Amino acid sequence: MKKKICIVLCLCLMCANLVSAYPNESIYQVKERIIKSNVRQIDSLIGRAKSNGVVDAYTALTLKSEYVASLDLENTAYTLQSGETVKEKINRVKSAASNEDKTSKVFVKLEEGIEYSTLEKALSNFEYEYEYQMELTGLHVLKFLDVTDADRAIDVLNSKDYVNYAEPDYIFRD
Repeated sequence: MKKKICIVLCLCLMCANLVSAYPNESIYQVKERIIKSNVRQIDSLIGRAKSNGVVDAYTALTLKSEYVASLDLENTAYTLQSGETVKEKINRVKSAASNEDKTSKVFVKLEEGIEYSTLEKALSNFEYEYEYQMELTGLHVLKFLDVTDADRAIDVLNSKDYVNYAEPDYIFRD
């Protein structure tokens, strides 16, 4: 039990350091930085750990960010405006961003109790890959053929009552 608590505390400290070092990256980008780029595989952990290795905190902190975009952070209001819904904010920010500011990935948060199969029906006219579901947030991560398809899918999904929100994966520059 003490070992698990120690591991969680170390991971929390690493996340805090990454957020401090890269304040313009979203929590999704920090997670990607940790999981996708900085896991060192260790043979003795294959099949015993989800990542088959250990997170390399030094590399995570020193790795130059791959997230490079021109989204104007100074002039685009990322907070909800008075009377604005989350879906309206997402549409406003998405419209202000160029295609170079986004990837073809989409984050989707469904209403509680809604099954993924409902999402599949809404996206039956799109070609996409289901990447994964984030355990803590329940967000579904989908990857479309290109940014234009991703934007169209976001519009479709945000028109559905059972979708809390769907938003693009923005790319940020250091």
